[in-house]
Amino acid sequence: MDLEARAEEAFRRAAAQDGDGFAAMFASEARIKQNFGEEMDLATALGWVHGLWDAGIRSSYENVRRVVGADVVVEQHLVRLTRASDGLEVESDVCVVMRFDEAGLIVRIDEYADPTPLQVLAS
Repeated sequence: MDLEARAEEAFRRAAAQDGDGFAAMFASEARIKQNFGEEMDLATALGWVHGLWDAGIRSSYENVRRVVGADVVVEQHLVRLTRASDGLEVESDVCVVMRFDEAGLIVRIDEYADPTPLQVLAS
């Protein structure tokens, strides 16, 4: 399984706001943890993502650096978040650790980021 390609696909689907395609990348028992919040099950995490999308927040990922292991991809990138209603743009450096099962589905994500840009967008 080409885990680098799977990680690329996950971020591409997220940026394109392909909800069904993005959700299909995950195992049903997947867990997601951001350093600034509680661990979430898949439904809760997808609800959070859809909330951003519904609020008109668009994302793009730049300066991507990846390290691929046997069942894990560690990615650092700059995420640029743009609010469609007024064009407000914020950015943050992020580190994401994605763990995959033998079928290539994401079973866990640990994300490390400064939450300040999201707080700015929420204001």
